[in-house]
Amino acid sequence: MNLQDYEGVKFSLAEIVRSAVLQHQAADGRENPMARDIFARLAEDRFNLVVAGRFNRGKTSLMNALLSTDRLPIGILPLTSVITTVSYGSEGIATIEYADRSIPDRVPLESLREHITQEGNPGNIRRVTTARVQFPAELLRRGFHFIDTPGVGSAIAENTETTRAFLPQADAVLLVTSFESPLSADEVQMIEAVRTYHRRMFFVVNKSDLASEGERKGVLAYVRSTLRAVGIADPDIFEVCCRQDRLEGISGLAEQLSRYMIEDKRCDFLRTMCERIATLLEQLRGTESERSKLLAIVDALGFSGVYDGAPSTFSSGGAFATCALCDTMTQAVVSFLSAYQYDLIASSATRDELAEVGGFCEMHAWQYNVLAGSRGACIAMSAVLSRVATRLRDIAAKQSQGGSGGFADILASREHCPACAIMREAEQSAIASAAANACENPGAAVYCLAHFVRTVDALSSDVAALRLAESQADAVARVADDMRRFVVKFDGTRRYLMASEERSADQRGLTILAGSRGKRGIAAGP
Repeated sequence: MNLQDYEGVKFSLAEIVRSAVLQHQAADGRENPMARDIFARLAEDRFNLVVAGRFNRGKTSLMNALLSTDRLPIGILPLTSVITTVSYGSEGIATIEYADRSIPDRVPLESLREHITQEGNPGNIRRVTTARVQFPAELLRRGFHFIDTPGVGSAIAENTETTRAFLPQADAVLLVTSFESPLSADEVQMIEAVRTYHRRMFFVVNKSDLASEGERKGVLAYVRSTLRAVGIADPDIFEVCCRQDRLEGISGLAEQLSRYMIEDKRCDFLRTMCERIATLLEQLRGTESERSKLLAIVDALGFSGVYDGAPSTFSSGGAFATCALCDTMTQAVVSFLSAYQYDLIASSATRDELAEVGGFCEMHAWQYNVLAGSRGACIAMSAVLSRVATRLRDIAAKQSQGGSGGFADILASREHCPACAIMREAEQSAIASAAANACENPGAAVYCLAHFVRTVDALSSDVAALRLAESQADAVARVADDMRRFVVKFDGTRRYLMASEERSADQRGLTILAGSRGKRGIAAGP
C-alpha cells in the first residue's frame, strides 16, 4: 500500500464515522466521545505503544533509554495508578489531568515526580488521572505515542486495574519483564488479555547485567517457551540493560521499533481503526449503510476477523439492545429531514409552507439544526421567525382593540410539524409489521415498553401476545441483572471485568422504560 492509497483509506473511514455521527446526533442530540477520539486518532495518525509489565521491571528506565533522556521519574516503590503518555513536542512540558477538575495543570518535567510517583503523590491523593508529557525525541517524532502504565501485581490494586483497562486503546504493547524473575503470572495474564485484542507485542527482558551468559540463555529459552505455550509462535524478544551507566540492547530495540513503524504500522493502524469504527457503529443505530461501507473496506484490505458487517444487537432469545420500532422511526425522520433541508434551502415556497404551520416542533427543530447546520437553519428558520413576528403583531393589535386571540397560538405543535407526521406514519407501519411478525414468530423480538403495549394491542392472537410478553419479561429481567452486575463491578473497582452488555446496561434499561433517547413523546402517538 503506497502513501496515497493509505491516505485514501483514512479519508473513507473518516467519512463513515462522520455520516454515522450525523445520524446519531440527529436522533440522540449528544456528541459521542468515542467518535471524537477516532477523529483525533485519524487526524493525528499517532500510534499508541503501551509499555506494560510488573512494577519494578524498569519500564520507565527503558523509556528513558529509548528516548535518550532521564526526565521520566523512576523509583523503587510502585508508582501511583496514573497513566503517563509521552509524545513529541518542541519543548519539555507535562500536562496533568485530574478526576475532579476540568482544567488541567501544566508543569515543568522536573515537577512530574510530585504527581505520578508514590513518593510524591502517595495513594494518588491528588486524584491525577493522566500525565501527558511532551518533549523532543526522534523516536516520538516518527509517530510513536508512548504510554507508561502502572505496574501490575503491586500492592496498589488500582495499578493493575488501570493498566488492564487501558489495553483496548493500545495499537501495540511493549511488555517488560526481567532476568531476575521472568514472566510472572500477572504478566502472562496480561499477555493473554492483549491477545484478545489482536495487538502486536514486543517483549523486553531487562536487567541483563544481573545474569551470567548461561543464565541469560536459560531465561530467554524459558520466556520463548512460555510465550509459545500461550499461542505466540515467533515472539520478538529483546534482552537489554537500562542502567544509566550501562545501556545494552537499546539500539537494536529502537531499530526494530522504527522498522515496524515504517513497514507494518500503516496496516496495523488501519486494522485498529476499522475495529474501533466497527465498535462505534455497533453502538449507533440506523447505520446500515455505514456498516456496508466499512465491511467493503475491511474486505478490500484483507482484515479477517475484524468485522462481519452484522450489528451486535440482541433481537431474540429474551435479550434487548434497542427498540427496533424506535429505530425505524428515527431512521424515517432523519431520512426525511435530510431530503427536506434541500427543499427548504432551494424553494421559497417550501419555506413559506413551513412558516405557515409554525415550523418544526421543539425536538425536530433541534434535529434539523444538527442535519442542516448553521447556514441551513438560518435559511429555513428566518422565514418561520418572520411569520412569528407578523402573527405576534397581529394578535397584539387585535387584543388592543378588544378582540380575541391568544399568544399560545404562535407555538409550533406536533400536530402540524411535518417531521412528526413522518414519524407517526413510520410508527403505524412499523407496529403493523411487528404485530404480523409476532403472529408468525411469537417471542422473536422485544421492544421499549410503549411499543410493546402498542404491538400487543395490534395482535389478533392471544397466544402470540402471551409469547411476546414472556420474551419481553425475559429481556427486562436480563437488563436489570446487567445493571446490578455493573454496579457491583464498578463499586468493586473491577470495571475491566465488565461485559459490553453491562457497560451499556443503563442506556438499554432507560430505552426499555422511555424509548430511544431524544424521542420522548414519539411513542405516545398523535
